[in-house]
Amino acid sequence: MKIELGNAARDKGHISNVRGLGTAIAFDCAQADSMQSWLLSRGIVVARVGENTLGIRPALILGPAHAANLREAVRNWHINHDSGR
Repeated sequence: MKIELGNAARDKGHISNVRGLGTAIAFDCAQADSMQSWLLSRGIVVARVGENTLGIRPALILGPAHAANLREAVRNWHINHDSGR
């Protein structure tokens, strides 16, 4: 998951400073409220853990498909998203 988030950070630049150990991962996003809403609307549970920081602690059954889903959600986020879709 950390690798996939790092890939999304490199590819799109929406997030930065991807960090963590094991399944406890955090990343920074200048528009953290909007990003959190976007991810939650897609069934990805993230928590605000700082002013511009979101954290994720996925279930231990996390697999490659889950990590890819998170990566694509982060890549597809945009500031004017419609969280109702």
